[in-house]
Amino acid sequence: MSAERPSPTEEVSRGPSASDRLVKTPAFRYRAFLSYSHRDTAWGKWLHGALEGYRIDKDLVGRETPMGGVPKTLRPIFRDREDFSAGPSLKEQTRAALEGSQFLVVICSPNAARSQYVNEEVRRYKALGRTSQVIPVIVDGKPGDPERECFPPALRFQVGLDGALTDEREEPIAADAQPQGDGKDVAKLKVVAGLLGLGLDEIVRRAERARRRRLRNWVAALALLTVTFAGLAGWAEMQRRYAEQALDGGIRTANSLALDLAMRFRNRAGVQSALVKYLLDQAMLLQEKLSSFGRTTPDLQRSQARALLEISQTLLTIGDSSGALSSSERGRQIIVGLLAVNSDDPDWQQNLALSYERAADALGAQGKFDEALAAYRNALAIIQKVVDAHPGNTGAQSLLAIEYTKIGTVLSNQEHNYDEALAAYRMSIAIQQKLELQRGLAISYERVGDVLLAQGKREEALAAFQKRLSIAQELADKDSGNTDLQSDLSVAFDKIGDVLLEAGKDEEALSAYQKGIVIRQKLVDSDRGNKLWQRSLATSYYKIGGAMLHAGKLDEALAAFQKTRAISQSLALGDPGNIQWQRDILMSSRMVAAVLQDQGKLDDALKAYRDTLAIALTQAKAFPKDVNWQGELRFCIIQIGGLAYKLIVARQFASALESAEQTIALAPDMIWLCSNRAHALMFLDRSDEARALYLHYRGEKDVWEQESWEDFILGEFAQLRKARLTHPLMDEIEKRFTAGG
Repeated sequence: MSAERPSPTEEVSRGPSASDRLVKTPAFRYRAFLSYSHRDTAWGKWLHGALEGYRIDKDLVGRETPMGGVPKTLRPIFRDREDFSAGPSLKEQTRAALEGSQFLVVICSPNAARSQYVNEEVRRYKALGRTSQVIPVIVDGKPGDPERECFPPALRFQVGLDGALTDEREEPIAADAQPQGDGKDVAKLKVVAGLLGLGLDEIVRRAERARRRRLRNWVAALALLTVTFAGLAGWAEMQRRYAEQALDGGIRTANSLALDLAMRFRNRAGVQSALVKYLLDQAMLLQEKLSSFGRTTPDLQRSQARALLEISQTLLTIGDSSGALSSSERGRQIIVGLLAVNSDDPDWQQNLALSYERAADALGAQGKFDEALAAYRNALAIIQKVVDAHPGNTGAQSLLAIEYTKIGTVLSNQEHNYDEALAAYRMSIAIQQKLELQRGLAISYERVGDVLLAQGKREEALAAFQKRLSIAQELADKDSGNTDLQSDLSVAFDKIGDVLLEAGKDEEALSAYQKGIVIRQKLVDSDRGNKLWQRSLATSYYKIGGAMLHAGKLDEALAAFQKTRAISQSLALGDPGNIQWQRDILMSSRMVAAVLQDQGKLDDALKAYRDTLAIALTQAKAFPKDVNWQGELRFCIIQIGGLAYKLIVARQFASALESAEQTIALAPDMIWLCSNRAHALMFLDRSDEARALYLHYRGEKDVWEQESWEDFILGEFAQLRKARLTHPLMDEIEKRFTAGG
């Protein structure tokens, strides 16, 4: 064996650098692309509405996951409404939407399995290198059943780098919405967990915890409400004998009660929607019953209409778009009747516009975007007339800004008409600037930034985000003791930093991140028991580590990632069952290992990689159907496999052999890992074992990036020689492989 050391200027690289391994989230236009057969349109509409209507807990927003930061919403989800029977080729818009989607959610059924359109969407998406981001949802049939197969071929088989299907089978892990499977509710939560990069257990725990807590409160409220309803109805009947004025008071009380219930029950994610609907239905029945006892005055009609519009909004938040649409239309009928008597009343012109807006919100939730856009434009036209007639009416102007924002959102997310969307957003901005509505203005700037990013206009998007930052800074300065505003400001700095880092402006990005970390450190110092602030601080260190890594400052990057890991480990000690803390430790340890590897500290890097492997093994075993943890486990194995090769180049053959055997035991299907074991055995002078291993896998195809075993090994030998590592067995194997013997 001859093993000369390479000169310091000769470097043999294998695999991505640490900066390449840094988790990056591209600016995707859509959170997911929903693929389904036109025969499964009902399922497509249900899942589309369920995902876009899912409400993410505020304390989750911004949490770093392997998929990037947790967003405020899963919207937009792309659902292709074109004619699916047109053939297997995809339209340009559909292809662009596929490429612009972070995930592909496939509704699987015998219909989908036979659909060339669905198969082509899956094949094309996997060809982008995003196989791990495909989430199947079974709604009918059974995988592998000859008569009821539900997976299209592109799901059942791997896709090569040339985009063609291979003979290599895949076993995708799917959510099963069928009653005999997970059921619709759990299947939906599984998809949500995948889209957010969170563990299913956390999503389920949050939903169940919120449901139980609110159910207890609502049961008590229901009991009180039932007594109140009975008392009001009885009181009204008795008082009707004495004075109609008293009856009016009862009706007004009922309307106020319905209005109050609608507002109090809003944004109650995780609570049984049937219970909310029952309470609101009872409130509306009470309105009608009391009104039937006597005359209905315009004042009472106004209060009933207001309550119906609030009820519409609340029903929409719990997913009852049909009930929301019905309530908005009932409210509109009352308002139209009032305007027939007094058409110039600006308040009721505004309420008429609001009824169209509520209807549009419900139509959008049902996927009827053309009708929603028309309703928003009706609202805009009505409120514009009010503003023209009463230019000093700030309430009407505020509502006008909202309509412009909502129209812009439909144009951007559903119509992809970015020019008109920007025009609408900018109209909203102009109004809110005039009225000094700072919070709404900040939202509009952020929406503008999102559209500009979708158009690839990074500099203009950055300018919009900087305006958002300016407002956050002003609000925080005015109320420096408000911790929420301070936290918002730190998030605004992060958003600026992310865009700058993506643009390659490392120093500017670092400056933004450092401003954010100063704020978060002060928050943590003021309350060290606040775990969310501690985690935000860890996130800041992680982002600073990424910026340092991009700038080539390995020592500083290592220190930042180590601080992230230390905070995450401290949080996990206090709550070892918290899956997110475990994921944070894994991600930070991974980056620590990557930097150590780039610094040439291979033993330390191996230890850090094994720390990540231990976490991934534990969680993958605990959650065998969690595609994220299974993916994390595979990635950890690949990382240790790559490091095993670098240990060989560094002449640490015993460590290389140990690492290779560990990875092979965990992933025997990754044949390329066996090359590391063969190389290590060869340089440890265990030539017979090495020879047997080299020859064992002859004829294997697609071992690594479509290379055969023979080509892969010959390429590795060439790299080893560049590192001045040679052995007689290499010549022997080369002759056999090139001669075919």
